[in-house]
Amino acid sequence: MKFLAFFFVFLGSILLYCTHPNQGLMKSVLSRSYRWLGVGSLVLALLLFVLSLPKLAAVYMWLLTLLVVWSFLPFIPLMMKKYSA
Repeated sequence: MKFLAFFFVFLGSILLYCTHPNQGLMKSVLSRSYRWLGVGSLVLALLLFVLSLPKLAAVYMWLLTLLVVWSFLPFIPLMMKKYSA
């Protein structure tokens, strides 16, 4: 159940990131409906974490996973440019 929660955190954070106008992963910004899908995915992930872990550990893992994913996502386009040239 934790792996499913991690999947939903990754999916939700990527969707939220790609709906922002300043994102660099895609040429065009995703529509607003994907933002709601990302938020729903993050809420579902938090619920799955709470069901499978103690509450404090669940919130900590959820926040830490969000922090790691959102810290790494802006560097993907930079690495793609570096290795493609």
